[in-house]
Amino acid sequence: ELLRRIATEFSLLGRPEELVCESLDPAALVDDVLKRYRTPDGGFEVRNDDPAPPAVLAHAESLAKVVANLMENSLQAVGAGGDLVLELTWRVKSDSVTMIWRDNGSGIPRDVADRLFDLYFSTKSHGTGLGLPICRNLLSRMGAQITLGNRTDGSGAEATLDQMGNRAVLHRIRVQLALALFLRLLNRVRHLTRLGVADADTTLTVADDHEGRKAKPSAALDGCRCSVDADR
Repeated sequence: ELLRRIATEFSLLGRPEELVCESLDPAALVDDVLKRYRTPDGGFEVRNDDPAPPAVLAHAESLAKVVANLMENSLQAVGAGGDLVLELTWRVKSDSVTMIWRDNGSGIPRDVADRLFDLYFSTKSHGTGLGLPICRNLLSRMGAQITLGNRTDGSGAEATLDQMGNRAVLHRIRVQLALALFLRLLNRVRHLTRLGVADADTTLTVADDHEGRKAKPSAALDGCRCSVDADR
């Protein structure tokens, strides 16, 4: 069983393809993941007094895996029979959203703090040592990042998921890219018209593309493939 888990998790770590991101509600996604761990008596407490964050561009399945990993670690940190208390904080910047996850567990021992993201390193007897490296890899491919440490306001661990793309800002970037491509195409058509060779099949070729490929109205932003759609 352990070997099967290692093989499955390692396959996630080794996938190089980009993640196709979509607009999603990060708070709702976290709530959906936490519901899987609820018991008839609740099972744990969640404290969150912040306003709901704006939508972000992220890969839903991958972000859910990260949240589930944080939850598993927090449950194990309080131990069997412990009363888990989670504190969630959302920080919204002009171009990104950050989630801070705090628990009331035993915290991170100083002697292992620098090795948490090392492959195959685990403090658990049945751990694979791949959970946190996978989380960092998935977030990196979404243009985000994760940091771990101990709380400064009490006992427990603190995880920060930073630089999750603010959908509104990235949408404006897509619109600007679409406009820039349109203006470049318009200038090319005007130039060819003056030369008397413009026709209906005129296409735009980006000057920096040395392979001569046709420019496409899309852009890779922070590791996510985002189609340009000025009407959305």
